[in-house]
Formats: sequence, C-alpha cells, structure tokens
Amino acid sequence: MGDWKNLYYEQSYQQAFALFENVMINLRPFVNTSAVAIQSSFSVARMYVLFRSLGLRHLTIVGEGNHVVGIVTRKDLMEDRLEEALRAHRQDIFD
Repeated sequence: MGDWKNLYYEQSYQQAFALFENVMINLRPFVNTSAVAIQSSFSVARMYVLFRSLGLRHLTIVGEGNHVVGIVTRKDLMEDRLEEALRAHRQDIFD
C-alpha cells in the first residue's frame, strides 16, 4: 500500500489513471438488484406517494424494455423544484 500511495502522490493524475486503467473490480456483491423502478409514464402524484410510503431516497425511471432513462431523487420532489419543472414543461408545450 505504501508504494501505491507514494506513486499516487508523486505522479500526475494521468499517470496514476494509466496505471489502474485495466484494473477491474467486481461490484456485483454490492448491487441491489431488487431496487424499485417505475415506468416513465407514471404521474408525479403516484411517484410522490411511492417516495413517501416506501421512504425512498432515489427512484429509477425506466422506459421501453426496462432500460434506465433517469433517476429521481427526494430532492427533485421538493416543492420549489417541482414548480420549476412544471414551468419548464408548460413552456415546452406552448413553444
């Protein structure tokens, strides 16, 4: 560990990156495969109920074929953020 620490601090970021560029770590043991996800067609009201009832911090949004299209956080559902998103949405509709 000492050699790696010295190398990291002595060399530039690019050199350190090149050193570890081909290193692979298996993250599978840490992945939560049972995470809650909703379709992109869900209403904001239904999404809010899910957040509140399940105590979520993040919610994965999936599209066709269950491919991830986004993530909504608890912070995204704060009142000021929702109002901002609604204004932007209305602007898109009327433009």
